[in-house]
Amino acid sequence: MRKQVVVVGIALILAGLIMVSYSDKSEKEVQPQAVNYTLNAWSVTANLEKDDKILVEIRLPYTWWANESLQWEPWHPNEGGPPSGVVLFGTVDIFDPDSNLTRFMITWALMVSPTTELPYGLAYYNITVLQQDGLDPTVLYRPASNAYDGIGGVAKKSGTYNVTLWAIIPPRPDPPSYLGVFKGNIAIKYPYTALLPGGSVVGVAGATISVFGLKSETHKNLAKRKK
Repeated sequence: MRKQVVVVGIALILAGLIMVSYSDKSEKEVQPQAVNYTLNAWSVTANLEKDDKILVEIRLPYTWWANESLQWEPWHPNEGGPPSGVVLFGTVDIFDPDSNLTRFMITWALMVSPTTELPYGLAYYNITVLQQDGLDPTVLYRPASNAYDGIGGVAKKSGTYNVTLWAIIPPRPDPPSYLGVFKGNIAIKYPYTALLPGGSVVGVAGATISVFGLKSETHKNLAKRKK
């Protein structure tokens, strides 16, 4: 029985050591930070550093989809496509400080309520890259669908970048309500710090149990010798 107590104590000591060792493990998390934005404009500039990971955010006004007289591009049903069956096309050009161009082709789908069949907004349906010289967009590439999760990439040079939305098909007269550039900052987090006090307590408890077990075993042996 005493040997079992010692074994339990040693196990607790090992568990405590493992918990303490994991308490300083770090994880990297990308947190977006706004660089610059414009309201009701077709373009925006952003000062970036080399290797910055950027993402362009576009918010479209309701005038792009809420009017029943608006024109749309049909999406052939045999090609899958959005439930509404209609889309808009647009182009985003990103020029680096040396005027090298990265060009994205955007397809927005009209979102329609399944219950009321009324439109309620636009959403990205597909994003492809037509040219990549100023940015490296592969960080946003999704091989499963052969498309991109967003507009942006990794800056190859430091300096001022220019982002422009244009060539909307069918045309829309109003500019986007918001056009912004975000970059990702690497934040170091320590999600296991809570294990430090717990690991210390478990380790101390294991040491106490082990000492108790050893002392009890010693006393038992001494008692046998006296007999």
